[in-house]
Amino acid sequence: WTWKKDNWSLLNTIKLRLLIRKLESGNAIKREDYAEYETDYIHIVPRNIQGGCFVEKDLIFLKYETGEKLYPYRVRDEDILLVISSNCGDCLYFNISEIPDHLREKQFTVSHYIVKIRPKDFINAKVLAYYLNYIKDYFRAVETGKTQKNLPLYYVFNIPISSALLNKQEVLLSNIAPIEQQIRALKSQIKTPKEIVEYLDKYVISQKDAKKMMAVQCLERILHQYKFAR
Repeated sequence: WTWKKDNWSLLNTIKLRLLIRKLESGNAIKREDYAEYETDYIHIVPRNIQGGCFVEKDLIFLKYETGEKLYPYRVRDEDILLVISSNCGDCLYFNISEIPDHLREKQFTVSHYIVKIRPKDFINAKVLAYYLNYIKDYFRAVETGKTQKNLPLYYVFNIPISSALLNKQEVLLSNIAPIEQQIRALKSQIKTPKEIVEYLDKYVISQKDAKKMMAVQCLERILHQYKFAR
């Protein structure tokens, strides 16, 4: 695939611009819009989208006034979030049921380094998101910048989408479903940081204290024996 050609001709493909109802850029905010405490408003930035998943890393919470102002631009279920700066091409199919339980009541917006894509009705958003995460070579070929990578919207609108993807959406979904189920089962076994801390406090630290106590008792017995031996 010769991605760099402006007029590339790939057989059996359709440009993304013909398949979407809406593409909307995220919102730029200022440092003073950040809240220094947890609020009901989360602003998603590129580091929160990795490997097709939402990553709860250094979340940015917005002040009430800013969050309410951005309400019309909130992320909705089945939106596709595509990163266009830094880790260009990372993509998230937004499904609130896949967001951590304690964050599901929050309002989510995205930074201006991310675009929201809403496909037309005949395109399954989940399948399209998987496809976008698959074509990393395309994004590596068309991104610009040496240190801070950027993805021009021209190359977003002109992403070539395989016709086979459109013709086999139901088949793909049926194959994806059991794999996602296995992933959810594995994720459910992963302990949260809070659970890890509680485990360490209850078992590991207490065991160390028990060993220290045993060592102290042993030392006391030795000293006691030494005293009577004299």
